[in-house]
Amino acid sequence: MKLKNFLLGVVLLVAGQLSAQTVQLIAVSSDDTETKYALSDVKDVVFENGTMTLNSKSGSSLSGIIYILFEEDGEEGIKTMQPKTAVYVFPNPVQTKMTVYGVDKDAKINLYSMEGTLLQTIPAQENSTVIDVASLQKGLYLLQVGKRALKFIKQ
Repeated sequence: MKLKNFLLGVVLLVAGQLSAQTVQLIAVSSDDTETKYALSDVKDVVFENGTMTLNSKSGSSLSGIIYILFEEDGEEGIKTMQPKTAVYVFPNPVQTKMTVYGVDKDAKINLYSMEGTLLQTIPAQENSTVIDVASLQKGLYLLQVGKRALKFIKQ
């Protein structure tokens, strides 16, 4: 329940910043397939057994999501709210160190527990950033990179 409240809070924060704009949520799968949903049609996003799943109000669901993007529909048409470059985490699951690719240099990478607690903020390096997660308990965690949320599993 805490996870749902955390994710709902993130979605509402983004939606609130866009005021009267129409917002779309884009779920990106591990093969870079993008599936678009109107934000108002999203029921919830669930993390279970190491998998992120988006459930729509129509009853359909999409599993295997690696990150979520938001778009707004303005006067100039739909525009992406963050860079389209892909951000990847490798290896996933991870035991001691993982590498984050595709983040602009000096951007901040926030590491969160599934309860929404900020555990660490890491400044991104050029090309790739190595993060030591050896001290983390086994489980599922989130990395916030800009407006994207990526999940990873600590073994």
